[in-house]
Amino acid sequence: MNLIAPTATVQVPDWVAYPDRDWVQITPAEAGLDARKFAAWLDSLDVRGASFGGEDHSGDQYGAVLTRGGYLVHAWGDRHYRHQTASVGKALTWVALGAAVDDGLLDPDEPIHQTWTGAGQLSHEHKYLDCGHHQKLTWRHLIGRRDESLHWGGFPFEIGNRWREQRTGLEERDAVPGIPTWATWTGDPFYDCYAHAEPGTQGLYSSAGFWRLGQALTYVWGRDLKDVVQERLFDAIGIPYERWDWLAGGAVKEQKYLYPTIPDAYTYLDPPYEIGGQVVR
Repeated sequence: MNLIAPTATVQVPDWVAYPDRDWVQITPAEAGLDARKFAAWLDSLDVRGASFGGEDHSGDQYGAVLTRGGYLVHAWGDRHYRHQTASVGKALTWVALGAAVDDGLLDPDEPIHQTWTGAGQLSHEHKYLDCGHHQKLTWRHLIGRRDESLHWGGFPFEIGNRWREQRTGLEERDAVPGIPTWATWTGDPFYDCYAHAEPGTQGLYSSAGFWRLGQALTYVWGRDLKDVVQERLFDAIGIPYERWDWLAGGAVKEQKYLYPTIPDAYTYLDPPYEIGGQVVR
């Protein structure tokens, strides 16, 4: 089953332009907007850098833009500012998976262990993908359902401080007290980075599942996944290799204070950090 929608022909309006390496800036009036109303709308906004996990985006340590028809109309902060985009990396993993399906390298509904078990590479035997609940774990289980931002491999919420706080939920507003009854855990999120429940029965927002997916896909491709995504996506839309990066898991693991108030945010990034001589993203 193809995970990528088929290409469709779309009629592009005459007023749409495609930028070169940089964007041409035009005025609101040139963009067909009422300049006075646009200015009033801007005054009503409070655009600033996010502060998730204690990040410092004061001054111009952030960037946001408003475009219309391929032209830059307005910018906030430093529009050339480059910052880590966190879970956007999961979308890149989707691309690598979809391309593998298109190339016939795997079947998304087959158990992952038929392709890669992680034996001798993952840190503990109970993490091997041919053990426990993993025996039924498919590629599709890890990427989740189309109508939700969850994956259903049963990996519990893995950020270390969430274990200590005895709650799940990505942010405070999403907090749910307690540990799920299906999670038989030791309190060590590194050790407990595995499927605690039968795949397809339980799900939580999880980065650990996508990390395991990245490891398996690195084995499947035998290449750096950044190169795969560059060829299959970014080359097609004109984004050069040097304009973006996808941090390797081992490098992120060393960034203990990437989120200052969540110093153990990446506990789940367990080895291997290289497979077949290729870094895992």
